[in-house]
Parts: sequence; structure tokens; C-alpha cells
Amino acid sequence: MSVVADLEIAVARLPDVLSGAMLAGIQEPGVTIGAGAYESDLAMCPIAAAVRYAEKAGDTDTNWDPAWGTRDEFRLRVLDFVDAFDTCAELVGLEAAVDELKSSLEHTHRRRDAPAGGGDLQTGTACDLRARRSSLMRVRIHRGASEVGGTCVELEAADERIVLDLGLPLDAASLKDAALPSIRGLGTPGDGSLLGVVLSHPHQDHFGLLAKADSSVAIYAGKAATAILDAATFFSPSGLRLTSAGHLEDRAPFTLGPFTITPYLVDHSAFDSYGLLVEASGRRLFYSGDFRAHGRKASLVRKLVVNPPVDVDVLLLEGTRVRVDDRDPVGLDERAVELAMAKTFGSTRGLAVVFSASQNIDRLVSIYRACVRAGRTLVIDLYTATIAAATGRTTIPHPGFSGLRVYVPDRQRILVKRSGEFGRVNQLRRHRIFREEIRERSAELVVLIQSSTLPELARADCLEGATAIWSLWPGYLDQPSGRRTRQLLESLDMPLHHIHASGHARVEDLPRARFP
Repeated sequence: MSVVADLEIAVARLPDVLSGAMLAGIQEPGVTIGAGAYESDLAMCPIAAAVRYAEKAGDTDTNWDPAWGTRDEFRLRVLDFVDAFDTCAELVGLEAAVDELKSSLEHTHRRRDAPAGGGDLQTGTACDLRARRSSLMRVRIHRGASEVGGTCVELEAADERIVLDLGLPLDAASLKDAALPSIRGLGTPGDGSLLGVVLSHPHQDHFGLLAKADSSVAIYAGKAATAILDAATFFSPSGLRLTSAGHLEDRAPFTLGPFTITPYLVDHSAFDSYGLLVEASGRRLFYSGDFRAHGRKASLVRKLVVNPPVDVDVLLLEGTRVRVDDRDPVGLDERAVELAMAKTFGSTRGLAVVFSASQNIDRLVSIYRACVRAGRTLVIDLYTATIAAATGRTTIPHPGFSGLRVYVPDRQRILVKRSGEFGRVNQLRRHRIFREEIRERSAELVVLIQSSTLPELARADCLEGATAIWSLWPGYLDQPSGRRTRQLLESLDMPLHHIHASGHARVEDLPRARFP
């Protein structure tokens, strides 16, 4: 039968699939299917057990192994596994095969339970099977398992559902070109079974498709994350105004229908990021979201490892830096970024120009500390100053900090003028700096800007003896805007240094996320 062949192929493919961008562990007694712990002996594999059952369930031969229990008991265990295998089915293109196997299991049971000599089919046990399935917590990874970004996970229990993240795929040309995952009640009003979307952190590859969701969908996110996304809307299409139905707080559980959700604050390049423990129907799933253990909040990961959620049945784990060839450059941590930048600032004759993401608050802190070490003043733009204020944290470098000034680039000045929101700049009057002062004091300053601001600094002759630092993913330099930036730097004879720490966990740190 074709389903048998398909499932046998799936067994061979699982190690590669599950060591990709998202790692999923599914536990059976004495068996683990997941990256780093895959049991290659098919006799130990529940998929192989499902294959055997599909082959033998209707037979009356004597080859049935008593160790498997009765046929009915075995069928229930297999059906449990097949439900769990839904999590992985999309990864290996087996949705149809898994559905066929489910149908086969139920059909075979109805046929075996039919009374001798004909008569009405006894369907009670098949109904029990369906009831058993509805009593489980079921998982479907819509996106994010076989690619980086676009993350979206749907959970179902007691006929109600929640969604973890709704990301814009990184390969989408635009929001307009990206389709919503096929989730009932997400794009249009549904039957009320979709209880909401829980946002792990404010990065577009985790929230970007929320703009396409129906307005009736409840959204849950961190309070600071919500404020940051709202603040960004004035400057960038990557912002989003959310009406949060509730805010996530570190280790403060809340309930949505049959689901109990406990957020765990984690270290990531996005401020206010969480891993999520979800409990329902006696099952526990931990979704790590994006995290790392080498940022300025690495203590949060240590806290999670020392005091983790217990009895976790399924772990959906960050795996952005996992590579097929297992070669992941270790890279820098945030302290090393600080030290490397301070050294570069100290050796630069003129202005030091840093390109980084305005919403990367850890990096803002690292750059500010590097300026203090090098005896330079940090200049940030209006966008970065607005995001820093949105965090609600007075310890984050912001206007009013010693050694920090604000420059309003032409594009942002035009935005303020067109909107009439002059209060945005008036409140910063005492802290503003203009191009003339930047040119005169270039050897004393570090400017943290977007690459689009570089041309106006060049036109104002601010870049004599300047050095540039790219503190972003290097792949952006190969995109059209990045290539234009490199060309301009080359024309100005400005050296470009790459000093960056990834926002994602190193491969060597992933085994630390093994929970009891």
C-alpha cells in the first residue's frame, strides 16, 4: 500500500528534516524522535509501528507480537503517535499519507468490530477513537520548520485553537505578496474556535502577517513589545498598531479556553521576547521562540535552564543557526561587540558611523558603552530615540543620558513636517545636534544611523577620515540597498568593519534547552 512506502521514506528523512530550522521532539516510552537523539532502528520507531499496523491490522495471522499488546491497545497508541506526527507531516510532505493512515486505522477498527454474519456496523469504538483524538493537544507547524522566518504554529485542544506567532516569510517580496496560513478564522471571521494569536516577540518574521488577520482575532503580546511596534509605525511600514487583548509577563500564566500559557522572558535581539509553555489536555509543549545565550540578558537563559518547565512532552526549539554541514561560526557575544567597537572608535581619525537596527536595544546599549570606553559622544536618530523611549526602561540609553545627542535626518524631518507632529522634535530641542556640529566635532562622535542617512552626511562633508561599522546580518549587504551602501563607502574611501552578534542561539547552546 502506498502509505506504507511513503511512511518508510519519511523514516529515512526525519533525521535531516528535524535537524533543520525547527527541532521537534516526540516522546514514546524508550524512544525519542528528534535531532541528536534519533533512533535509527526501525523496530524502535513508532512510524515503523504505524506501518506494521497498517499492514497487519486486518489480518488474523499468528505473527502478532504479544509485546505490542492487544490489537486495540496497539491501534490506540499508534493513533496517538499519528496525531503527534501531524506536527512533522508538513515537513516531509506527508499530510495526505497521514490522513490516509488515520482513515485506515478507524476504518479497520469499524470492520473488525462488525458482528459476525453481517448486521449493523458497530461504530461506538470508532467514535471513542475520535473522542480520544479530540482530547489531545494537537500541533501543526504551518511555517518556520523548513525555512528561517515566517514562523506560525497552530495548537488545538478540546476543539478550540490558538496560534503562536504569525510571521512574514523572509523570502516574501512584500506583505501584499505573502499569503496567510490556512487557519480557520484567521483571515475572516470564523466559528469562534480560534481564541487568539500569541506573539513571542516583535520581529517581522514572527508578527508580520498580523496586519492581514481579521480584526476580530485577539492578540496577546508583551507590553513593551506592543509599545515598540506602535512607536515604529510613524517611521516604518514594519511597525504595527496592536490592540492587545492581554500582555505577556515573565512566568505569569494566563488561560485561553483549554490552554494555560506561561511566558518565559528570554535573551534575544528583540526587546521583550518570550518562550511559551502551553498546557492543555494533560500535555505540555514548550515553544522557545527566538533566543540566544550570548546577549546582554544571557542570565535569563541560565535562569530558564536552572528552573525550567518540567514534564514537557514536545519542544519546538530555535534552530536558525543549525547548518546542514554543522559549521556554525561561533561569532561574537554582546560584550565582545562592545570591546571591538570601542577599539575601532579609538583608532578612527574622524567620524565613526555604525549601521544597526533601531529596535535592537541590546546593540544600542553595547554601542553606548563602547562610546563611553572610547571617550566619544553617541549620536542617535529620532527613530532610535523613539524606540528607546517605548521600552519604558529608564536604564536604556535615551535623550538625557550623558554623552548622547539626537540627529534628525532629512527623511525623518520631512515625516514630522508632513504629519504636523512637531512635539516629536520639540521635546528633544536640548539634545539635538545638526550636521554643522557633526562636521566640526567628527573626531569626537559616533553616529548610529540607517544606511539611507549616509548620503546626506557625505554631502555635508562630515565623513573626512571616517570609518563605518556594519552591525547587522552580513547578508543584508548583498541586497540592493546594501550594495548601494558599499558602493558609496568605496567611493568615499571609507573602510567597512563587520562587528555583530547574532540574535539567535549558537548551535553549541541548543543542548542546554533540555527540560526534564
